[in-house]
Amino acid sequence: MPTRMADWEATARDNLVAAATRLSRETGLFELVPAPALDPLLADQLEAHVGLYERVAQSVFVYGRGDQDAWAHRKTNSTTPSARPGVSA
Repeated sequence: MPTRMADWEATARDNLVAAATRLSRETGLFELVPAPALDPLLADQLEAHVGLYERVAQSVFVYGRGDQDAWAHRKTNSTTPSARPGVSA
């Protein structure tokens, strides 16, 4: 899945794999096992879920820090209960 920071992510992933491999070999505390291939249907579902998460997280970040009224009740009191009964904040 292409991302905005694919080159940085590839470098970070390679560094993590190298460190884990070295630690596994030197300590013998764990064994690295390759992850199985992800079924194409599950890969599509995962991509959709990640995309949805990113949109929601971005909205919370933008509206939670701005001057908009949408999150004003959360800014003043983070323990404010939801408007619906039985739903916690």
